[in-house]
Order: sequence, then C-alpha cells, then structure tokens
Amino acid sequence: MEQMERIMKYCPHCGLLKNLEDFHALSISKDGRHKICKICRNFIMRFYTRKNKEKIKERIKLRANGKKCIECGENVNSLNRKFCSCSCSNKYRFRNPMNHYAWKGDKASKNAIHTWLKKKIFKHRFICMHCGKIPERGKNGILKIHLANKSGLYKRDKNDWLILCISCHWKYDKPWLKRKRDILTGDFI
Repeated sequence: MEQMERIMKYCPHCGLLKNLEDFHALSISKDGRHKICKICRNFIMRFYTRKNKEKIKERIKLRANGKKCIECGENVNSLNRKFCSCSCSNKYRFRNPMNHYAWKGDKASKNAIHTWLKKKIFKHRFICMHCGKIPERGKNGILKIHLANKSGLYKRDKNDWLILCISCHWKYDKPWLKRKRDILTGDFI
C-alpha cells in the first residue's frame, strides 16, 4: 500500500490518480513534482496563451524595450535575440566569418587554421614557393601540397605561411636544421 502511494499522485484538476511520471518536475515541492498533471497543465497553458495573445506580445515588447537588430536596425521583438529575422542573422554571419559565435581567431587549433588557410587564402595557388614546381596529385586526385608556418605561432596571417610540396616541407621542417625561436616573441634567434 505504501509503495502504491509513493508511485501514484492525485491531480486536483482532472480528479484522477496518476503515476508520478505523469507530472512535471518541480524541485521546490515536497515530492519533486507539480500538483497538476502534464496533460492538464498543457491544456491550461494552451488555453491561457490563446486567451491572452495580445497581453503576452506586449510583455515581450516591454522586455525587449527598443532593442535593435544588429544587421538592419529594425526593432527586435524578443529580449534574448540580436536579429529581427533569420535572414538578417545569416547575412551578418556569412558576410564575415569572424562574426560567427564559434569563431576562435588565432586561438583555434593548428588543424583548423590549416583548413581555413587552404579554403580562404591559398585556394588557387598550386606552385611550391621553395622549388617552383607544381606538386603531384595523390591517389584521390588531390594535390600533395602543404602549408608550412614561418614563425611557429600559427597566426591567421598570409605572410606567416609558405606553400610547399611534400619534399620541400620535409626539408624546411627538419628539426636539426631549424633555428631556435625566442619563447616570448616567437622570432628566430
């Protein structure tokens, strides 16, 4: 009998005895659940929003309180939005990738910076800067071309990188031939 009381709960709205899983979680109540079941609560909320659409819209506008869209300058009708529409959001982000929320700049991983450089800067350049040869293609048809970093700091700067074929990259990056770098500045000693 006691186990049955722990699992079951009475909903005062519909007047039925239901499982605890049929009630939304509520941390401040004694049993950790709402007093009204999920079905009744959803019905009440749906009824309230249909009845009070204008009131809810006014409340949202008051919270936003003159907030403007970053892209076009129109009023934003929500407190936690920066744009008035999806099209404004896409225009803003695609115009400059640095505006994207996940942009890390120079703090990105070496792999991410290599990929970015290959896509954006060295898109159409296929000649090795050291030997002047066009690199051969691999089995998959992609050119065997590498990017070598000059300073060792992995910046998003075009002048900090060399386009090399595999053999030149291997020669350039030989650890026993590399000059030592200053730890603070990254310059060669």
